[in-house]
Amino acid sequence: MTSIKSSTSSLKKLTKSENTSTHEENKENITIVYFDTRKNGKTIDRTNMLQEVNHYVLKYDNIDECLSRIQSIKKEKIIFVTTGKNLINVFSRIENIRQIDGIFIFSTKTNKYDQFNEKITGIFSNDDDMISAIRKHMKLIQDQLLSFSFYRSHQRYVRNLTDTSAEFIWFHIFKDTIIRLPHDEHAKKEMLDASRHYYRNNIQELKNINEFEQNYRSEEAIKWYTKNSFVYRLINKALRTEDVEQMYTFRYFIQDLYSALTLKHKIFKEYGESVTLYRGLRLTQLEFDEMTKDEQQLISMNGYLSTSLNPQVAKMYAGEPTLTSDKLSIILEIECDVEKLGDRVIFADVTSESTFRDENEVLFDIGATLQLVDKPKQTDNRVWYFKMIATDESRTIVRKYIDDHLELNVD
Repeated sequence: MTSIKSSTSSLKKLTKSENTSTHEENKENITIVYFDTRKNGKTIDRTNMLQEVNHYVLKYDNIDECLSRIQSIKKEKIIFVTTGKNLINVFSRIENIRQIDGIFIFSTKTNKYDQFNEKITGIFSNDDDMISAIRKHMKLIQDQLLSFSFYRSHQRYVRNLTDTSAEFIWFHIFKDTIIRLPHDEHAKKEMLDASRHYYRNNIQELKNINEFEQNYRSEEAIKWYTKNSFVYRLINKALRTEDVEQMYTFRYFIQDLYSALTLKHKIFKEYGESVTLYRGLRLTQLEFDEMTKDEQQLISMNGYLSTSLNPQVAKMYAGEPTLTSDKLSIILEIECDVEKLGDRVIFADVTSESTFRDENEVLFDIGATLQLVDKPKQTDNRVWYFKMIATDESRTIVRKYIDDHLELNVD
């Protein structure tokens, strides 16, 4: 994104959702694909059970159609569900598809498929046990999904930006614009109408939307975000994929969450001059190389950044490295100079309002900017540690861009 629009009308027109399939576009981060050659009441029941866990479920009984659809999915992670009998015929065709982030098998003969164990997330003879496992795996996927923008250190003059640096600046300007738009009942209604339309065939989500409409108060924004609600899922997908239209639609909640985090940010003064936060994640080699290409580059999160005061929580999310995985286990150790940053970088301890209080979560507002302070180091157990600092330098860069842009227009 190399152009930046500031007016409300332009923001709504910057992008247009694309849907290249016969299915409605998935506005969440996860797609469940259920493949079963049988057509009976059991498969219908299982499809319904899966949709109670994840709104977007695709059911196929033809393997070629199933694979064609999987290969067309670029913006979501896929959980693949099938039976043991079907697994034998399909495994070799799906095992190396990068978008698949979990393979779950229905089978009463759990020992029969030991040769696939390294690639399979779980084999279950009980439907309820599988649903519970899928729910937990989905949380791990959601917590791992991060999108970054980069500002290279050599670009101190911002008239001729690379695409990555332009994207970095665009995102920060867009965020600053969103939180200044009118916060009113019209914005709230627009968000709820869009949510109802998307979930129009999902009874449970429609109930959740009605509950939000009737009972939500602005000071409860953190609670609604941390409990994996419809606003959590739809906003995070929009931010990760830079879906401008969807971000604009959810401006009402984005503004509330910004205000709530800003208010709670003041509590961090009690931690003293500095606080260290931790974030565990898994990166591909390509993502790792991008993050370490330039030690002086700024790394901006295209969304909210969830961290923890407890390094053990970060280790849990980083996972244990395995020889068969193409992902690297990473722990970000983020030093935050509370006194120096002031209110220019917003982050807050949300433990008291979180569904997962044992995680000691600290949530950064949209667009948190980090910088490496040392080369990443790998420990004996093959986990990579990134020492980083939170910085407000993005504000300086954005101001420089605006000044230069105005100067060019005058010239």
